[in-house]
Amino acid sequence: MADRSIDAGREGQGESAREGGSAAELHELDVAAEVLGPHLSAPDERAAWERVLAGLWLERGAVQEALLERWRRAVLEDAFDAGRCSQEILAARDPSADSGWIPERTGRLLRDFLMSEAMRATTRRARVAAKRGLAFVVAQIAVLALFCLVGFLFLIVLRLKGVSLDVGLDRLLERILSWLPA
Repeated sequence: MADRSIDAGREGQGESAREGGSAAELHELDVAAEVLGPHLSAPDERAAWERVLAGLWLERGAVQEALLERWRRAVLEDAFDAGRCSQEILAARDPSADSGWIPERTGRLLRDFLMSEAMRATTRRARVAAKRGLAFVVAQIAVLALFCLVGFLFLIVLRLKGVSLDVGLDRLLERILSWLPA
C-alpha cells in the first residue's frame, strides 16, 4: 500500500500519500520505504512509522514549543493520543527542513535495538558479579571475625587456667631479638 502511494506520489509531481501532505512528507515516506522496506504496508505499521518520525522530529527540536507544551500537558492529564499527537507534530513542522538525517538516525535506532539485549545481559552480569564480589568480601570479614573470636576465647581460657602469656611473649621476644645483630 505504501509503495503504491509513494509511487503514485512520485508520478503526481509532489502529491502526498496522505491528504493535506507535502513534498517533504513524501520524501520522508520514501525514506520510510527504504528503511522499513515492504513491511510498511499495513495501516497500523504506517501509523507506527508516523509516530517514530514525529518522535525523531521532536528529538531534533523542530517542533513548536506551544505544541510541545500542549501535548506534555495532555500526557500529564492522561489525555494523550499518540496518533493525533504524531499527526499534529508532522503537520506543524517546517516542510522545507532537511530530512536527510532520518536514515542515519533510524540506523542508529536499529543498532540500539539490536544491542539492547546484549547491553541488558552485560549489565545483568555486572550486577551479579558485584553481588558475588560483595558476598566474597562479607564472607572474608565474617571468617576473620570468627578467627579473632576463637583466638580471644583461647586467651581467656588460658588466663582462667592461670597461664600468663606476658611471660611467654617476653621470652619469645628476647629470643628473636638475640638473633638480630646489635
